[in-house]
Formats: sequence, structure tokens, C-alpha cells
Amino acid sequence: MGLGIDPRIGISQLRQADTNSAEQLKQTCQKFEAFFLQSMFKSMRAAVPEGGLIERSNGQQWFEEAFDVEVAQSVSTGRGVGLAEALYGEMAGGPDSSGDAGSGFLGSY
Repeated sequence: MGLGIDPRIGISQLRQADTNSAEQLKQTCQKFEAFFLQSMFKSMRAAVPEGGLIERSNGQQWFEEAFDVEVAQSVSTGRGVGLAEALYGEMAGGPDSSGDAGSGFLGSY
């Protein structure tokens, strides 16, 4: 199954992003946040014990993985959970360089 999020993305790719292109850096940070969220969802599902009246089929497993990918992408392209914003602030040179400090998830408090 082809995932919508490339699991090979990492910090090295964040550092190699064109620093002159703030939009490209933001997109890379959002992709990293989406991958992180997808991994978190997968770990959360693995923590729940299986069992019950109905056995888990391959189709159900595929659907859950596809659902997790879509939810992770949707969350990261929206307000996110703050990881992309923090990474962007760090990679762009500080929290004041983003231009919209306080507009993200953590800034709402």
C-alpha cells in the first residue's frame, strides 16, 4: 500500500530545505508533523488489545491505516498540533521569524 506520507522524511531534509523559500520550509514542517501524527496514531492503535466477537480483517487494517494517513494530513495542514510551527520557528531562525506568532495551536492560550 502506498502511503500518502513519505516515512523517509527527516530532520536532514528539513535542514536541506531552501532557506529562502519560507513556503517550502512550512510545507516540509507540515509533512514531518503529519508523519509524526501518523506514527502516533499507529502506536495508539497497537496499544489497544485486540479481541472481541469479530476478528480484525486485512480490509479493516488497510482502512484504519488509510484513515490515519488522511487524518494526520488534515490535522497538519490545518492548525496542527504545534509541532510544525515549532520546527518552522527553529529552522527559520527563531519564533519571531514566522511572521504569524501566536496564530497556531499553542498561541491560542
